[in-house]
Amino acid sequence: MNKKVLTVVGCACGITLFWVGLFVIMRQTGRLKINRPLVAMIDEAIVKLGKGAEITSVIPRKNIDMTLDNEEYMIIINERGEVAAGSIRLEGITPIPPKGVLDYAKDRGINRVAWQPKKGIRSAIVVKPYPHGWILAGRSLKEVETEEKNWMKVLGIFWAGTMTAGWLVIKKGIVKLG
Repeated sequence: MNKKVLTVVGCACGITLFWVGLFVIMRQTGRLKINRPLVAMIDEAIVKLGKGAEITSVIPRKNIDMTLDNEEYMIIINERGEVAAGSIRLEGITPIPPKGVLDYAKDRGINRVAWQPKKGIRSAIVVKPYPHGWILAGRSLKEVETEEKNWMKVLGIFWAGTMTAGWLVIKKGIVKLG
């Protein structure tokens, strides 16, 4: 291969890696941002339960419809893996994540995962064990995923612009190659 082809390929790869890397950083930042208040909700519930509070008193009072609402919710799961209390409903019942999600949280002390209890319904959830089972806090990913799609479009435009600019710089011979 000649130097010009290698330069074009190298520039294209470098530009692509830059914009993809920027998107990955932005995506991870958004996902971490949604998890922080969920962890705080769980930690507060664990403290209250440790001081003798009733399970129902630590659950948000409003019942959330998982198909419609984007608000934070909580589920307390007993040691048998059954719902003890919850502020979320999906088709009239409080859903429970797969046993593996609970087991991972029990083994590691916490589990942060995207959960899809039904096609088209996704939540960011955090699960922590407590002495009588697990506490799960979650929130819909609708807003975050919409934001990610919008950022992907914007970054795609910037990627195309920088690829075009890079090509023009090389093509016009502004950068002289041996």
